[in-house]
Amino acid sequence: MKTRNVGTVLAVVVALAGCKGSAPTEDSCFFAISHLRSNFQEGQRCTSVLRLDYQTYEPLGVHVACGPLLAIDEATARAQGIRDAAIDETFGQVQQVADASTELFVFFQSPGDFGGVAVVSAATGETLFAGSIVWAGAGDIRYPAAWSSADDLVPRCAAGSAPLAVGVDLVGVEGGVDAESLADVMDVAWSSALARAIEAHGDVHGVTVMLYPRTVGSFNPANAEWIVFVDSGP
Repeated sequence: MKTRNVGTVLAVVVALAGCKGSAPTEDSCFFAISHLRSNFQEGQRCTSVLRLDYQTYEPLGVHVACGPLLAIDEATARAQGIRDAAIDETFGQVQQVADASTELFVFFQSPGDFGGVAVVSAATGETLFAGSIVWAGAGDIRYPAAWSSADDLVPRCAAGSAPLAVGVDLVGVEGGVDAESLADVMDVAWSSALARAIEAHGDVHGVTVMLYPRTVGSFNPANAEWIVFVDSGP
């Protein structure tokens, strides 16, 4: 069960912004936003994938996947996600998570001993995320293999209301993806330079916040993560 502390998210944002809660400089925001914007392809649909620590909400990395609008069916998306996740055939056929955003296919194999999750964009057909989940152990992120540093995710570079997010809890953790958690996650994500880069790219079409547990049997908050998917562009 997750233990919440009043002011946790604010404290994290302040700590990431710099000493004594000082706001980031205009230059630091400008360069961070410019660097992040270089990952977006003009005229293409892009999905920003942001990793946050489950307990502290500290940003851990970001990945932006872009492509032309290209409808992909569920069967093709499932096979692609399994391949990119390097899921062993003994995992069987992963099932689609019904409450995920319509912009995403979210496939989940509940672990017997080993399981996993794969997320594929329904708009572009790009694989966005894949990871293993281990019973009483620790899974690992399989895709993408490399993530951009969280250094550019300068907090407090953006203001304004965050878009509504859909929550996906893969293992039913008590208090996992409730309204308070979604608000906490989006407070961090949408105050960062990434939000400004996304807004510069185009309209936001959907946001999904997924709780990636890495382990089941005994939930370990120390190695769990929030994975935020923001679909933007034409």
